[in-house]
Amino acid sequence: MNWYDLLKFAQIWEVASDGWFIDEIKRMYELEYKLAMIERHMSGDASSFSKRMQNIVKHVERELLDALNNVKQPLVNVFSNWLDNH
Repeated sequence: MNWYDLLKFAQIWEVASDGWFIDEIKRMYELEYKLAMIERHMSGDASSFSKRMQNIVKHVERELLDALNNVKQPLVNVFSNWLDNH
């Protein structure tokens, strides 16, 4: 089954996470991979990029941004504390 078929049957932006840092890193990686695969699959023919596909990409991007924001703050805190001590 190819990526387009999978997209038709599942909401691929739903990635499990319990909010822990490591789970958010995994979620971020998984969503980024899915987004790259969608874009690569759809890059050949822009006319086949239907409204549904655009909505799927928006959902994946929104979830990826959420995961990035959840990872960003702990990293900023750790590195700012580390830099303050040097």
